[in-house]
Amino acid sequence: KLSSHYYNLTLVASENSVTLNGLQPVTTYQIRIIAINDLGQSEQSDVLFVQTDEETPGGPPLHLKAIPLTSTSIKVSWKTPRKELQFGFIRGYYIGYRIIQSSIDGSSSPSSGSTQQSDFIYKTLEVKGKDNVEECIISELKRASRYEIVVQAFNSKGAGPSSEPVLVKTLEFGYILHYKRESSDWRELKLSNINTFTHENLRCGTRYQYYLVGFNSAGKGDPSQVVSARTDGTCKLNNPYCFLACSIVVYISQAIMFS
Repeated sequence: KLSSHYYNLTLVASENSVTLNGLQPVTTYQIRIIAINDLGQSEQSDVLFVQTDEETPGGPPLHLKAIPLTSTSIKVSWKTPRKELQFGFIRGYYIGYRIIQSSIDGSSSPSSGSTQQSDFIYKTLEVKGKDNVEECIISELKRASRYEIVVQAFNSKGAGPSSEPVLVKTLEFGYILHYKRESSDWRELKLSNINTFTHENLRCGTRYQYYLVGFNSAGKGDPSQVVSARTDGTCKLNNPYCFLACSIVVYISQAIMFS
């Protein structure tokens, strides 16, 4: 019996066991037995309550979304599989990701229809207690690179089908270095994925000013404080080679430093 409806199964008298197929996972059934002969049927046996076991989830997580947080991390969110397809207690999720295209080295993986794609890297997120976990952050990714994301739910019997994949691109990140020589106009240089920068071909014995502005795909940040440094030596105005003799090393961190 499922819900209020009984299903009947007739057996020959020599059989004393039967396997019931086509049942729903994690569902309680009521079973009763009635004996029948030429004179009629007996009273019903006591009702036996039996619950079927779990099976792997029959449906994927729903409403998968992925948004970039920084140049090296993304946030992935989803909803649980449909209740009738969970087939047991959802114990966690496997979040798979793989790079599709990198703007750093120009490499790319084949398109979604190819059989030669790189393998997914999976991150396991376990559900503890009755907490409903439906998001995670994937970090240590390549900047300005496109990733494919999928999510699978799992229970005590294993993992269910993958969600439909989504694509997301990590943010581009870098700095714009603004600089000027004393008594001259500001100029700028775009710096990406470096921690130091050597500013060469400068005038010896001359003071330079600098400040940094960070940027990513979402826009520019606030400028740093203006700092200055003087190149070594002296330079005569009529010596054109003195512009090639000196340099300043810019160390990029939370602020800018020089040597």
